[in-house]
Amino acid sequence: MSDQNSNLDHTSEAQVHQQAESQTAAAGAPQQPQGGAQAAANPLANIDVQKLIGLLKNPTASVRLQPAVDWIYGVIGAAIGVLGFFFFVWALKNETTPDVDAGDLDGLFSALSSITTAWDSPFFSLFGSLKSGEYLIVAVCAIVLAGVAFTLVGNWIGGRKRTWTEAATYYGGTQLMFGVGLFVSGIIAFISVELASFLGALLLVVSLLVLVIQALALHEVTRDRVFPYIYQSIGGFGIALYLVYLIFH
Repeated sequence: MSDQNSNLDHTSEAQVHQQAESQTAAAGAPQQPQGGAQAAANPLANIDVQKLIGLLKNPTASVRLQPAVDWIYGVIGAAIGVLGFFFFVWALKNETTPDVDAGDLDGLFSALSSITTAWDSPFFSLFGSLKSGEYLIVAVCAIVLAGVAFTLVGNWIGGRKRTWTEAATYYGGTQLMFGVGLFVSGIIAFISVELASFLGALLLVVSLLVLVIQALALHEVTRDRVFPYIYQSIGGFGIALYLVYLIFH
């Protein structure tokens, strides 16, 4: 019994000695630099311009982003998409709402002609009653609701579920090119309202098409469920956006 107690005592002493050595080594180890923590706290500090250029050239390249570290590119893409839409609608309305001089018949006829052109524009007829600040709110809601609709329906119908971080990264990243395109369309509105309206409508339709294609691939929707996914996601998005529009109408 004495031998066993002696062995136990030696074992305990060895364990205590090992713990003391490990604590000493940890205390003497060099501290990790703070750069990594600072970079995580400020994601804008490590923006890769080449990735932004890649998204500008090809919106579907957002699938190559890593949501855990590249989510900021989705935020940037969505922000530029919102600002581009806001500038486009503002420029379109600004050019189709001229100042009228009541004492100038030529100015009056010119104003009536411009107002007729304005009502022919699908964007003015839809957003003409909104104030400038409300355009921005509608644009933000449109991007958010699109991501929510495509993700919820995709997680329900598709074969692969996606997190909200993935949705923000992949869907937001697709909007960079279209936001820039809408900026350009807004500039063109100061030259030709009709051309700007055509380009803006084309960009918005293609943007929605790209989002659908992206969503089908991300959620691995099988061929027999493609149509249910399309009408449920786009239908839900359209209804939700229309309700937002009614709130500010």
